[in-house]
Amino acid sequence: MEITGKDFRLVQVQAGSTAFDVYILVKSINKKTKEEYDRWSNVGYAVNLERAVELIGISRLGDSYDDLLKAVSKLTNEITKVAGEIKSLVREYNKKIK
Repeated sequence: MEITGKDFRLVQVQAGSTAFDVYILVKSINKKTKEEYDRWSNVGYAVNLERAVELIGISRLGDSYDDLLKAVSKLTNEITKVAGEIKSLVREYNKKIK
């Protein structure tokens, strides 16, 4: 599963040592050279502990691969939603300071 944006490709979501640590691997794309470089981001702060467990599906051992894919899909949707909210807030802030 991959999410492609204008200047990045989200290629991996991984749980850290605790459910609060949720990392995404983003392949950022240099606009001038078109080269990609890896950037790990900890997005644990975007979700609370219970939500992280629920989203990444690590609360039970023995989940199937399909269950994991569904959980990752939920997490990426959540990340996209949070990113959209942040973008909206930045837009509003920029309007206010003009």
